[in-house]
Amino acid sequence: MTSVLRFAMTNAWTYRRADRDDIVELASWRGAGSLGLRPHFHDEHQLVLVLSGSRSFRIEGETITVPAGHAALIPAGMLHAPMPTSDEETACLNAYVPASRACSSLQVVSIGARWQRVDEISPEHILEIAGDILSRAPSASTGRTDRSELGAALTESLAPIGAVAAGLGRSREGFSRMVRRELGVAPHAPQIQSMTIGQQKTAALPSTAASGAVLGLACVYGGFFGAGLGVILTAVLSVTEPNDIRAIKALKNLLATCVSLAATLIFIVQGAVRWPETLAMLLGAVAGGYAGGHLIRVLPAPVVRQFVIVAGAVMTVIYAARYWF
Repeated sequence: MTSVLRFAMTNAWTYRRADRDDIVELASWRGAGSLGLRPHFHDEHQLVLVLSGSRSFRIEGETITVPAGHAALIPAGMLHAPMPTSDEETACLNAYVPASRACSSLQVVSIGARWQRVDEISPEHILEIAGDILSRAPSASTGRTDRSELGAALTESLAPIGAVAAGLGRSREGFSRMVRRELGVAPHAPQIQSMTIGQQKTAALPSTAASGAVLGLACVYGGFFGAGLGVILTAVLSVTEPNDIRAIKALKNLLATCVSLAATLIFIVQGAVRWPETLAMLLGAVAGGYAGGHLIRVLPAPVVRQFVIVAGAVMTVIYAARYWF
C-alpha cells in the first residue's frame, strides 16, 4: 500500500523526517507571504514541488521562479537564496534526497496538476520525480568545475574575473560564490599570488648561464681573497634568485663554505696554512655558524636584512680605512 505524507497545514514551514534512508528530510508550506532566507546550500539534493502559487530562488546572480505544477531540483552544494513569496497562497513541498547521483545545474520540470494537496504526495512519488529530473540533468563531469580547474583558470589567466567566469559559462557573481565555496578565498587572491610570483621571476637575471657566471666570479674572488665574500654572495643572490632573505642567507652560507673548503685544501697542499691562527678562526666560524643558523630562523626578515646592510657598510669602511690610511 502506498503511504502518504501528512502535515499540519499552517502559514509556516513544517519539517519532519521521512523515516526512510532515501529521503533525508521533508518540509511543507501552505500560506501567503513567506519570508526569504539567506544564501545557503545543502549536502543533499533539494527537490521543490510547487502545487499552487510559486516559489522563487536567487541562484548565481539570477532569479529563478518555479510556478505551480512544476518541480525544481537544486543540486547538492549549490548556493541558493529562497526569495519571499507573494501575497497569493502557495502550497509546496521540499524534499531533501541523498546526492547519490551527480547533478551540476538547477533543473525545473513540469509535473502537471496531479496533486492538489501536499499530503497526497507519497515518498514514492518524490523519488520518482527526483529520479526523472536526475536522468535528464547533465552530469557533473560536463557541467561542474572542480577545485583544480578553478585554480588553473585563475592562476593561468590575468583576464578580469568577469571574463574568466564567462569562459566557464557562469555569471561573475555566481563564479565568485563558487570560488569562495570551493577554494575558501576571493577570486582575486590566486591571481594576485600568480602576479607576485611572476614579478619575482622577472626580477631575476634572464638566463641561468648569466646567473651562474656572476656567482662563479664571486666564488673566484672568495677563493682568492675571501674578505666580504658573504656580503658579495648575498648581494648577487638577491639579484639572481629573488627570494626570502632568510633563504638567501642559508644558500650564501652553503656557497661560502664550499668556496672556503676548496681554497683551504689548496692552501694546505701548498703548505701555506698557519695552523694556530687557522684553528682560532675555525672555532669562531663554527660558533658563528651555529648561532647564525638559529637566529636566522627566529629573527624577522626585515631585521636580518638591516643587519646585513649595516654589517656590510661597516666592513667596507674598515677595509677602506686600512687600505688608504
